[in-house]
Order: sequence, then C-alpha cells, then structure tokens
Amino acid sequence: MHRFAHCTELLPNPPSRALNAPRSTFMPFSLRTLVVAAALSALASTVGISPALAEGASGQTIGLTCVVCHGAQGRGTKGIPPLAGRSADQTYAALLAYKNGSRPATVMDRHAKGYSDEELRAVSEYFASLPAK
Repeated sequence: MHRFAHCTELLPNPPSRALNAPRSTFMPFSLRTLVVAAALSALASTVGISPALAEGASGQTIGLTCVVCHGAQGRGTKGIPPLAGRSADQTYAALLAYKNGSRPATVMDRHAKGYSDEELRAVSEYFASLPAK
C-alpha cells in the first residue's frame, strides 16, 4: 500500500483503485515530532543554547542561507565578496560587527542579528574550511 495515498493526484498515471492508507496513521508521528521539536527548542533557549545548534545544525547547514547572495560554496558573485577561504576570525569579526551595528550594511546587519554568536562562529569556520576560487 502506498504511503502517500492522499497525493495520488500528483501521480502521472493514477492507480485504477484508491490507495486506502488512512491519514490518521501519519498524524501521530507528525504531531509527536512537532511536540518534541518544540520542547527541545524551549529547553535549548532556556539554557542559552541556540535552537539551530541544539538540533545539530552545523556551520554548513547555517551557511546554506549565505550562498543565495555569496554564490555556490561562498565563492562570491558580482558585487558580493567571497566567503570561502577567508580566515574564520576575519569573517566572525565582520559578522559580529554587522550584528552589533558597528559595521554599516544594507542587509547583513539583519541577517547577523538572527543568529547567536556560536552560530556565527560555526558558519565562519565552515566557510574558512572551503577552498577559495
């Protein structure tokens, strides 16, 4: 029996008979996962650990948002500087300066404020580990 019975309209050749997997079989797992994730996030914020790092997010995972502007693997794009291969300390210092407002920016200040210092350190170390162009 197909797990995604409720998505048969997405199949190029829908089955001739209905796939009878009740939706309720999916709900307890999803609800349980949501409750556990919320509890872990609340616990992490209570003890001062960033939720992203508490859930095991690495600098690479956090850095996925950076590549939108800074290019694939942080190698830079027109007008946007590369992050790959830069010193972790240099990148971390720049991110902290954006975060505390001492370095002017158009959008980086808003991005940096969304992360903890530990997350900024992790993403700085990730980009430092990548080869420059």
